[in-house]
Amino acid sequence: MVYRLPPEVLQKIFCNIDDCDLYPCVLLVNRQWCANAVSLIWRETLNKPMGIPSYYKLIQIYVACMSDESKTLLKNSGIGPTTSLSTTITLFNYASFLRKIELTSIYEASTLWVSANSGSNSRLKRLGRFDLDSLGNVNENDPEIQKYEQMQELFYRELLKLFVSLCPNLRYSIIIRNVIWKGELQYLRNISNIIPTSSHLDKLGCYTSCPSDIFEYLGSTFSSLDQLDIDCRYDDNDGLASFIDKIDSLQSLTIKRTDNRIPKIIKALRDKVKSLSYLHIMNGGLFPLDMFAHCQNLKSLKITEEPDRIWRDLRKEFEEFEENFLEPFIKPLTFKQLTIIQIEIDDTINIFQLATIIRNTNGRLLELLLKWIEEDDIDNENLLYLTIIEHCPRLVKLKIPTTSETIRHLPSIFRSCTQLEKVDVLGLELKIEISDLMSLFGQSISSKLNSLHFDSSFRVTTNSLNTFLELCCHRSISCLDLVFQQAEDWFSCEQTHLINHHMELGTLNVTSNMCWFNEIEFHDIFGVWPY
Repeated sequence: MVYRLPPEVLQKIFCNIDDCDLYPCVLLVNRQWCANAVSLIWRETLNKPMGIPSYYKLIQIYVACMSDESKTLLKNSGIGPTTSLSTTITLFNYASFLRKIELTSIYEASTLWVSANSGSNSRLKRLGRFDLDSLGNVNENDPEIQKYEQMQELFYRELLKLFVSLCPNLRYSIIIRNVIWKGELQYLRNISNIIPTSSHLDKLGCYTSCPSDIFEYLGSTFSSLDQLDIDCRYDDNDGLASFIDKIDSLQSLTIKRTDNRIPKIIKALRDKVKSLSYLHIMNGGLFPLDMFAHCQNLKSLKITEEPDRIWRDLRKEFEEFEENFLEPFIKPLTFKQLTIIQIEIDDTINIFQLATIIRNTNGRLLELLLKWIEEDDIDNENLLYLTIIEHCPRLVKLKIPTTSETIRHLPSIFRSCTQLEKVDVLGLELKIEISDLMSLFGQSISSKLNSLHFDSSFRVTTNSLNTFLELCCHRSISCLDLVFQQAEDWFSCEQTHLINHHMELGTLNVTSNMCWFNEIEFHDIFGVWPY
């Protein structure tokens, strides 16, 4: 019966299978299943972060799908060996299955393909985009460089023409990386002659330091945009402001700090942000947060700082988040649609304002991810936890900073937020003893909780850990990913054996807690060395 299912039904079924499972489970069953699965596997191959080498291999396959006219044009221009351009035959026209493409990654892979298939000139073979730093100062007027650029542009145009001609409903995204040399963005200046006017752009990631005319070319090609990610560097960008001003609306905005004022970009954004459903503000900056105060359709609000060490060393040179930076977000009619709140900064936070935002979500929150460096609002230190207990019944993920006082609210959070699946607990003090709370944790966590992580601030005794694990086992809690970070500094042999025992029983996840074992114990359990 299953072999007689029509293609429409098969594709509905295959859509619910991960791409990595389609190949072994579906593709090799029979010819009919293969034909229906291959279109799903190849629909977004050029829209995924697979890395340039993987893109390069895909380009080779798409070259084989080109028309004879394009192959002849490339061959006459000295691009590609004769065998790959004229004799390779594919089982399917894989290019026709594409539904989404990311233009920059395709260009970068194309440059590598051209550099590897550009004849016998060894110098041209070294002129791939990612080898420019090793070449020293590149003379852009060098005839060989100019010839190489022309070959790149020709190949990219023919490849893009192939995709556009075969897929009239193709969706596009553009992620502009750091500009290495002047002519690198030329490929974006040429797409207006290939991609139909008034096309839709799913995502644009860019720097304010990009040449202004690039955005003018994009504006002449794309009339609508869903997701805009801006890394604010240097000064205002007239072209970017004009592009934002022309698009209909925005669904998602990520804006990464700026040390300079960008009034033209801010003015253009003010008219578009009311339709936002996703907002991510990174690293503070000089742009006014009150411009987002009326985003009534917002479902995800993220305010974060980059966690890497270099950023922490430099952050003192930049404008930080103000003490009351959440004030524009506490209006009672704002953010009633919020399901995700993530606020992770290296400053203090106004607890009352945060609790007000949570209360205004009307119990819709699914994820609440919080981090700050110290508890500065002592008068309201318990307010946040009480608000979570009362107003977050649907919470699935929780990351929360605690002190030796506020950690005592965690059992009540477990009991009231019965949908919790993942909990990360951060310590605002150097050492927090929670042995007396472990039995309460064991009594209150639900069977849906699959991940409970404590950072390096927390300590437990062997008896309290045993009590917790016995309660979990008695309540049929299984495969719990329980982690105390850097526990190797204080974990005893008895505690290690206790963890091993409950891994064998299935109470704990076998693959978790690896940092708790020394090399010999790890080898005894898994039969392999950790390296």
